[in-house]
Amino acid sequence: MPRNSRRIAAFAAGLVTTLALGAGTAQAADYAATPTGSPGWVSAHTVAAASASTDIFDQGMTTAAIGYDSLWLYPSPASAQTQIVTVRSTVRECGATYLSEAKLAGQCQTLGTRAAAWYVKPGDWTWIADRSPLDIGFDVVPGWVNYGRLTITWQTLSGYTLGTKIINYRDAADGACHSRQCSWWGPTTGSWGYSFTNL
Repeated sequence: MPRNSRRIAAFAAGLVTTLALGAGTAQAADYAATPTGSPGWVSAHTVAAASASTDIFDQGMTTAAIGYDSLWLYPSPASAQTQIVTVRSTVRECGATYLSEAKLAGQCQTLGTRAAAWYVKPGDWTWIADRSPLDIGFDVVPGWVNYGRLTITWQTLSGYTLGTKIINYRDAADGACHSRQCSWWGPTTGSWGYSFTNL
């Protein structure tokens, strides 16, 4: 599927301000993979927005972005020291949402990935105030559904990996829209996603 990426950087920069308006947290329950080692905990909430294309050569497309309006990190119990927690944000696109992604492997693809790392002190939740490094912009293909995935790695300051976890944000409380061209919906638990339309 061809993608026009010329507008992504500008739109993603504008989304940072929009994302700051959201509030609340949600913990996704469906894991894309079994956690390894001794991972800590994550509380996050996705948010999305869409903008009609102004490119006269591509009027049928809509540019969108998915980010996080809330992100809390808790350290791995495997170490009592300050840890480095790396969060990799991925936007997935699937042709349907009523089945698990495992059954739709041939119909899902990755639209973009970004990562950032933060220091997390032992024994308490750390609020991540600037989540903009995890925002991902992309061009929309009508009829497809998008969602956010976080891959989190907890490490010691010396680089030893304590644990990893992958979380798909696809439950009813895991997302919210910040534009009229976006809808957050799903027919069953664990099958929610973002749909984007042109006005």
